[in-house]
Amino acid sequence: MFAINFPEQLSLGKLDQMLAQGWFRYGQCFQKPQVICVNDIVCDVLNIRLDIEKHQFSKSQRKLLRRNDKKFTIKIQKASINKQKEQLFQSNKFRFNGFLTKNLKEFLTFEYQDSIFNTYEIAVYAKTELMALSYFDMGEKSIASILGLSNWKYPKLSLGIYTMLKEIEFAKQYGFKYYYPGFIMVQANDFDYKLNLGKFSYLAHTNRWRKLDDKNKITHLANLINTKNNEIELVLKQKNINFQTYAYPMYSLDYMDLYFLKPNDAQFLNTCKFIELKKRRKKNIEIMYYNPIEHQFQYALAKKIHPSNMQINEMSADMHRIESVYTHILQIKACLQTSVTAEGLFIL
Repeated sequence: MFAINFPEQLSLGKLDQMLAQGWFRYGQCFQKPQVICVNDIVCDVLNIRLDIEKHQFSKSQRKLLRRNDKKFTIKIQKASINKQKEQLFQSNKFRFNGFLTKNLKEFLTFEYQDSIFNTYEIAVYAKTELMALSYFDMGEKSIASILGLSNWKYPKLSLGIYTMLKEIEFAKQYGFKYYYPGFIMVQANDFDYKLNLGKFSYLAHTNRWRKLDDKNKITHLANLINTKNNEIELVLKQKNINFQTYAYPMYSLDYMDLYFLKPNDAQFLNTCKFIELKKRRKKNIEIMYYNPIEHQFQYALAKKIHPSNMQINEMSADMHRIESVYTHILQIKACLQTSVTAEGLFIL
């Protein structure tokens, strides 16, 4: 459901391979989630890419490029960080959903002194004012867009789309084969603006790239998790047991045991949705959930841990405001029951 890779070194050709296998960069590591939580919605992740050799700019895209090229000064160079870029990063944090990094350096490098990535930037200036900024990694045949920032005072200038078009233009100019803009989601449209850039392919679960015609025809893990948790909810309602269902974006921590110091080799909840049985115990909380890795329903006792106790980045303010999003870490203390059916959790 989630994988992570911390390479010590990274050649240009290796970056091409990792991107083609569905990995995307986060700091100085690669991640590969099958599902993520967008607010309280569990969403399937679709990695997408653009075939640069087949891509053609649309009429409106060419118009946007011409207009903004005349209006602004563009600098394409090795990535760097300064006060002006940091200020732009901070002004854009309100639109980030999920884990937040404290600053731009942490986002790009995890505070490591040297980066293993060959990262470039596109900086857009109106005289001395930094209007937009994007960072992208270069391999041998691929480039991957990793961050786009823009001045939100000027929405009509489409600066976010503009820097992505400039990345594609750069890829065309220097003979790259693929452009990777990250991922989109099946059950949410937050990133669907990327699809307006061209005709994309997506990485299927067969590890083959296929034409992306209609993302809503693709059903994956999120639907299974939602359906199975609904089965638990139905049984709880029949038994008049008070409960609360949560999306759990912290689920990925259990897959990082090689990189995070767990207390006493603890197990964390490793699925992105669970149901809490309300006010039945004082010390630990009772939870029920479907475990898609083991293909079974589980009933467990869990301990709540604040992210700061494990030096984990906080979630965005939007996530904290949603009651059905669980923003603490859950450590599994004991598994009380497992079953292949939701009803079987209640046979004790």
